[in-house]
Amino acid sequence: MKALALDIDGTITNQKGMLDLKAIEIIRKLEESGILVFLITGRNFCVTSAITKYLGTCGLAAAENGGIIWDGKKKILLGVKEKAEEGLKALTTKFREKIIVVNSPYRETDILVKRTFDLNEANEFLIKNKVQAHMLDSGIVYHIVDNSVDKGKALRKLADVAGINIKDTIAIGDNLNDIEMLKEAGFGIAVANAPKALKDEADYICRKEYAEGFKEAISLIFKF
Repeated sequence: MKALALDIDGTITNQKGMLDLKAIEIIRKLEESGILVFLITGRNFCVTSAITKYLGTCGLAAAENGGIIWDGKKKILLGVKEKAEEGLKALTTKFREKIIVVNSPYRETDILVKRTFDLNEANEFLIKNKVQAHMLDSGIVYHIVDNSVDKGKALRKLADVAGINIKDTIAIGDNLNDIEMLKEAGFGIAVANAPKALKDEADYICRKEYAEGFKEAISLIFKF
């Protein structure tokens, strides 16, 4: 394997949402051994960029569930905010007062709303009405995104930039917005706190939760 794609929240954090110190050490060792580490997260670009630098990864990363790519030199917007806004407008006609937008001024390609309605019903409504947007669930909030955006496409783009075959990648995640990433990767791993839908797509399911699951998976695959 040549690259590891990682979600952040719920995957390399503990139950309190803090980055796990041992996980950080492992990530740095992976980079030192020649394994590229891509962060692919729902967080905004500013936070993703800061965490990438702090962890000491190769610098290739994706923010906003793949809506934004950092190719090591420049920021590339893959998602179109106007399509997310179109999705929000359509969903408001359907769910009305249940739509509660989360204030997020630094989001560039998506819109965050509280998890106060059914995700599947919402996506079916968007498809039926031919809206060019869909919703992703990070387990914290819902993300309304351009139809062209998901973590799987982000992983493929980052692999292309790095000159790596997608089959030479491993992906580790914890929630529904990681499904496409695990599907695209050569080998997909779900930590134990992941929902059933993600575990169903995984090649390996960790026995442990959160960062402990990440450390479990790495110990089985890589030897330092």
